[in-house]
Amino acid sequence: MSTMQKFVCLLISLFIGISLQAQDCQSDRYRLPIFEDVQVTKNVVYSTADAYDFLNQDNPEDYHIDIYEPLGDTQAKRPVVFTFFGGSFLNGDKEDRDIVAWGDSLARHGYVVVAVNYRLGMNVVDSGSPIRAVYRAVQDADAAIRYMIEFKDTYRIDPEHIYMLGKSAGAVLVYTRNFMGTEADRPPETFGTLLEPTDLGCVSCSGNPYNHTYDIKGQVGLWGAVIDLNVISASENIPTILIHGNGDSVVPFDEGYPFSGPIPLTFPYMYGSLPMSGRLTDLGIYNEFYEYDYDDHDVYGSGTFPNENWDAVFTQSRDFLVTNQLSTADTPSGELEVCPGQSYIYETSDLTGAQFCWTVSGGEIISQTDNQVEIVWEESGGSLGVSIENQIGFPLEPAEPITVDIKPLPMADFDVTMITDDTYYFADASANINGYWFDPGDGTTPFYVEAGQSVTYIYTTSGMFDVIITVSGECGEDEFTTQVNAIASSTVSIEALGLEIFPSLATDELQILGADTPSLFQYEIVDISGRKMKAGLLSGQIIRVEDLPEGIYLLHISSGEEQGVFRFAVAK
Repeated sequence: MSTMQKFVCLLISLFIGISLQAQDCQSDRYRLPIFEDVQVTKNVVYSTADAYDFLNQDNPEDYHIDIYEPLGDTQAKRPVVFTFFGGSFLNGDKEDRDIVAWGDSLARHGYVVVAVNYRLGMNVVDSGSPIRAVYRAVQDADAAIRYMIEFKDTYRIDPEHIYMLGKSAGAVLVYTRNFMGTEADRPPETFGTLLEPTDLGCVSCSGNPYNHTYDIKGQVGLWGAVIDLNVISASENIPTILIHGNGDSVVPFDEGYPFSGPIPLTFPYMYGSLPMSGRLTDLGIYNEFYEYDYDDHDVYGSGTFPNENWDAVFTQSRDFLVTNQLSTADTPSGELEVCPGQSYIYETSDLTGAQFCWTVSGGEIISQTDNQVEIVWEESGGSLGVSIENQIGFPLEPAEPITVDIKPLPMADFDVTMITDDTYYFADASANINGYWFDPGDGTTPFYVEAGQSVTYIYTTSGMFDVIITVSGECGEDEFTTQVNAIASSTVSIEALGLEIFPSLATDELQILGADTPSLFQYEIVDISGRKMKAGLLSGQIIRVEDLPEGIYLLHISSGEEQGVFRFAVAK
């Protein structure tokens, strides 16, 4: 690439690169409440299911969700958080003050929040009825999630980012849904009890006809518990945050009966956040456990919501959701030793729907396609990093930027010495080259010379010649140009000597025709540096050259006062 070409390339890349690097991927979405207002779609029917009836009669009812969305949000796909109220599976509502606060606050941070009304009620004299109540609520949670996936485009949610948040009974619901596992794990009470003989059916067999499978990306449990620690297994690897007051008398912080039982006897023995966190940790499941020194059940306020703990509980839960979405961008791949002024392609792992923002120092972006970028580097070298927002607009942790080193440009430099009127010595003083093409300017075809080798050139014709030496290296070419005034010695053409010599590209021998009396002719072969390689009297019409290294040579033939020169090459 010529100097002018390099300049033009860098100039073009400068203007293109400025516009490309003006992007800014990083936002405070999910970390801060960047949306001023929230849009709430109320009382959307997501399920029609048989409500609890003390007499076990068919009692189908519609169940509703409220959907909170950040107003003015243009993100194509958004994570969704399903929230579930508390109330011992006997009371509570999706419009409880704390559930509304969760919906409003998380939506301002960029989430879609779905507050779910689920079925309530149980028979307090039937020991299996509380378990059936939890199971009905689990079925409703599953129906709500399936409903939102069915209408994912309407509400612009990402089914790959589903979270569940439950308080008290809602936390029991969440844990049961996520740790119960397969159909084989169904509690026997769900198939029917003496007082409630109806089979409740599979988890996804209730509420609506939508058939969707999904994974839960994370769960937030606020002062909840499970009936059996063994339901938590390594196969249900769901990141979990557990928040609980250590003086809770409603749902055990450690283990025991709810409401400081065993009264009423129908409520089963339960294991709270403390042993749950230990079990999760033992199984290698990511969890965060926050113990509050608090004697009441609702850590952030029972009847006086919000109390002084609301901000802390919200912040811990929000940060858990953010942490759960964190991943690190892959380090860009591409050449780490480059030539200035040349373009190189770098790329990082492709993420469908993601936005990639590249950070370059010491170079300019000339083109970009999603996870791939083309860069022209400057002579100083530099670094390259990439910031990525994934398909839900969450910024990934950037990988360490790569450092790019610049290879040196080739520099042509030769010391020129006149040996005689017709002989010049060109000593290679170049840097950063692999070799060079030598053009003596007298019409001879340029020939290639390895780096570090010098050339002694004998001119066979007189004149002023422009000598051009083009050096080449890993980072392009450079030229050295000089002018020599050669006065050729009294040579005549080979033809004037009555000779014909061939071939000019030899392998084993040169043929000499016309030397009727060979002994009258002397010969001398010199290489391009002027070093004598062979000499003597012709002893026939052949000169053997197979012992000469590959290269360019001059054959001097003289007879008396006359001398002729023949240039030839040896190829192996």
